[in-house]
Amino acid sequence: MIQFITSGPPATAEQISQVQQTLGRDLPGPYVEFLRTQNGGRPEPNMCDLPEARYWSVGVSEFFGIDRSPDLLQQRRSCEDRVPEDLLAVADAEGGNLICLALAGDHRGAVLFWDHEEESEDDEPPGYGNVHRVASDFDAFTIALHPVADQPLPSQVQEAWIDPDFLTEIRKDR
Repeated sequence: MIQFITSGPPATAEQISQVQQTLGRDLPGPYVEFLRTQNGGRPEPNMCDLPEARYWSVGVSEFFGIDRSPDLLQQRRSCEDRVPEDLLAVADAEGGNLICLALAGDHRGAVLFWDHEEESEDDEPPGYGNVHRVASDFDAFTIALHPVADQPLPSQVQEAWIDPDFLTEIRKDR
């Protein structure tokens, strides 16, 4: 079951209504319920399987909330020229990637992984070539989050090195 290391104060009906008005679209019901109870935060467990993407899985770093940092609408504005208009980024994923919700069309409510490494070129409008379906809806997505699996390194790996400055930085964030 998903727990949150951090979370925001529950979003009010008025806050949710203002977000929907700003977006010009209704948010899917399971996501509205999440905002009413959690309103963002760092999940644990946080690993998301990516059956259709080039990665096996990715960690979900933090869900965006309303009127808290990281803020859902601020994130929307910061990536509006990179993410298709009918997708709403709802969480940061490791490596500069995003977890998004489909707000329109046949896949409305579906949760999608947006891979920044495969995004459209600067002179092209945002496309879907870097977007991969993860779950049918927000509830299915949160239920599927799981802990990091302890897997042995492949036998050909003899040793690994991590930059000490980087290690200090990531330990500081915990």
